[in-house]
Amino acid sequence: MQLLRDLADQYLQNPIGDKVRSIMDFAALKTLACPGELLFENLAELAAIDLNPVFNHGDVHIQWERATLQLRKLLKIDQVPGDIRALYYLMASRKPQSVIVVGAPDGAAAAAIALALKDYVPDATLTILNTSDNEFPAQVKKQIAATGLSDVSFLNARGPEFFDGSELTFDIVYCHDDQSARDLYLTTHGAAAHLNHGGAVVYAGYYPDGKPVYTDQRFMSAVYMTLTRLCAETPRLAVLPFGSLPWPVKAGSTQSTLALLTCDASE
Repeated sequence: MQLLRDLADQYLQNPIGDKVRSIMDFAALKTLACPGELLFENLAELAAIDLNPVFNHGDVHIQWERATLQLRKLLKIDQVPGDIRALYYLMASRKPQSVIVVGAPDGAAAAAIALALKDYVPDATLTILNTSDNEFPAQVKKQIAATGLSDVSFLNARGPEFFDGSELTFDIVYCHDDQSARDLYLTTHGAAAHLNHGGAVVYAGYYPDGKPVYTDQRFMSAVYMTLTRLCAETPRLAVLPFGSLPWPVKAGSTQSTLALLTCDASE
């Protein structure tokens, strides 16, 4: 394993090399010694979640018409991506009191979540972790502030370190796909210990069966690798992909790459 990593360091100083190193780091990560069934006991039950009414709610459709105009202006884009719209609908449906976004490279997901909370749970708290090594982008802070949500915290920290040192709890944890499989695995364990009862962990970048959803995606998803391993280690865990949405997502497809980690009581 170390030889392969040395070769990647020497000859693959590019995105492919980064992916190879990420996979090797994940493979070398030891299974965490923890009572998995107990750790994930606060996750929402699979049988209690029906996504169809979430994305087909008439009142939310009406509110979205206003929200999409605001998001397009904030993000300076012509059309809001379908997965970003799905996050808005999910927040409108579940009405969480506390949300954390782990990873916010462009702020689009965080802005949609903040706007949904402002529209449906104006007293909710939103924590946004910038997991990169750079300072929190001022533009993202400006976008979130413009949504009007008042209780927002911006932190520079990786997910595992944040959850290890925090006493906060959350109703929804949203994990962006800009993290390595290793960090996602450790972040998920940390997030599970900070979930309120019935809470949800949402992931972007989930490829069903490990196969890219869109033609411009070439590498296996770190999210898929992470969730596959977690479900193998803790059989009661189940992944619920958002599947096909009632609106376009990307490249002419309605297929979402969002997914929920849930607890399957039937196991």
